[in-house]
Amino acid sequence: MDGITELACFLRKNRNLSIENSLRLIECTLAPLLVFSGPVIIWPDQEYQRLTAAFVRCDKEAWQMSPNTSTALLIFPKDQGGL
Repeated sequence: MDGITELACFLRKNRNLSIENSLRLIECTLAPLLVFSGPVIIWPDQEYQRLTAAFVRCDKEAWQMSPNTSTALLIFPKDQGGL
């Protein structure tokens, strides 16, 4: 979780990165965090919500969106496998 928070802070401080480079950075750092353990671990609901919020925060920073932007833009509806 600390790594995700650090990445979000890094993206916030480095707004001079292009959106493409920010998204590539997320792709290269966040995906490996869960690629092996994500399906195996049964996440408690509270931890899963914190993890989702951290991922959404990173995505918003990468897209250079305001923190007040609706989260609905970045997650699927429940009937399509989202939260």
